[in-house]
Amino acid sequence: MWTVALIVLAFTIYSFYTWAFLIRHRKIIKYIERDISILEEREKLFKREVKSGNSLVEGKYKEILSLLEKARKEYYSEVEKFNRKLRSPIFFLPAKLFGEKPIEKID
Repeated sequence: MWTVALIVLAFTIYSFYTWAFLIRHRKIIKYIERDISILEEREKLFKREVKSGNSLVEGKYKEILSLLEKARKEYYSEVEKFNRKLRSPIFFLPAKLFGEKPIEKID
């Protein structure tokens, strides 16, 4: 009887631990998405200024472009990690149990 209770308890702890890990990854991806949207807005503003002939913001514009490129690379790698973990045997059962779905990449 005790062994069954311990097995159920261990599976419950394992499920919640892995689920919390997946939620943490999903939050990280949401933060990166938010950063990308903010950088895209800034890029539009600085692009308009550069096109109008303001040479003072050219350096800042290039910096924003490089940050945007880094954020997109980080986003794609995090989405790949998350989707790989959903398919892995360790995370497969808790992911199915809690209804986690793979994340589709945004462009």
